[in-house]
Amino acid sequence: MPRPLFDENNPEKPAVNVAIVGGGSHCRFFLELLQSGEFPYLKVNLVGVCDIDPEAEGLIMAQGMGIFTTDNFRDLFLIKNLDYIVELTSSRYVLNELIRLRPPGVGIADHNIGRLLRLLFNFSQRMKSAEHQVILEKMSSDFLIQQSNAAIVILNTDFTIADANEAYLKSVKRSRDEVIGGYCYEISHRFDAPCSVANPALKCPMIETLQTGKSAHVI
Repeated sequence: MPRPLFDENNPEKPAVNVAIVGGGSHCRFFLELLQSGEFPYLKVNLVGVCDIDPEAEGLIMAQGMGIFTTDNFRDLFLIKNLDYIVELTSSRYVLNELIRLRPPGVGIADHNIGRLLRLLFNFSQRMKSAEHQVILEKMSSDFLIQQSNAAIVILNTDFTIADANEAYLKSVKRSRDEVIGGYCYEISHRFDAPCSVANPALKCPMIETLQTGKSAHVI
């Protein structure tokens, strides 16, 4: 069962605790991305950075932000409520060691995720307009939602499912093709009407969002 995640300062937005192994330029880019503005759907807490080079630019930036840093990735395993480690060294050995030694419940983002972050880095260097910054933020949010251990589903205003991560698909035991475009109340609860109609005792985050204009979630 995935651990419920939330941002204590903004309980309407689920949160994920991430650590990075590899404190170079791509780590610095990730830190700058987090500082540039909020992600629309997910609160990202960067809780640790590891690099064997004390002069690595991402490591130094993390230290300046008060983030825990170390030269031994095993220290990251001691961080409370750690959800994911992103490996940015491009070292197959480091990746294999992280996978082998990780504690139960801690996910490891493999080299494909590292390549995605490098793609985002190169993209941001070329595209500085406001339009492309919005695209960049959306790409980053989508990536982080998919990597979260929390079951996350994004809804349209008509209660149809616009997107869902792997944790949600596992929780409802459905494929992505079966879920996308379906009504959330049918997929999640097997109801034939919105939850607040079929069972008024159930909290409906979509109804809450439509009423308040703010994002909402339910655990």
